[in-house]
Amino acid sequence: MSFRKISKRDRPESIARRAAVHELHLRAALRIALDRAKRSNPMIQELLSQAAVEGIASHLKIKAAVVRFKVPRLRQSWSQLIPWQTLSGSTPAETATSISASLRESFRRWGIEAIEA
Repeated sequence: MSFRKISKRDRPESIARRAAVHELHLRAALRIALDRAKRSNPMIQELLSQAAVEGIASHLKIKAAVVRFKVPRLRQSWSQLIPWQTLSGSTPAETATSISASLRESFRRWGIEAIEA
């Protein structure tokens, strides 16, 4: 799915309202993912509990929410961009599944063993 740009025709108050809704959606998704991760690698639990959420990727001027993960022990950090249209069409539980799958894939790429939850 592609990212839609924020255009000059988009009203700032409308963008702010949608960003707030999507931020709440992501916070709920992270709580669900953390609850599901009780048997996972402790680092996954740490990532999920300390993830930062933004309802809009304002610095990129696109209609996408951002989940930022930071792993000080690995000296790694990354952001997961999620298009608003994806969030609008999914539940927080579905988004939690997607975020968890993304984390597990990142761990596989880095060669870190993560226990499937």
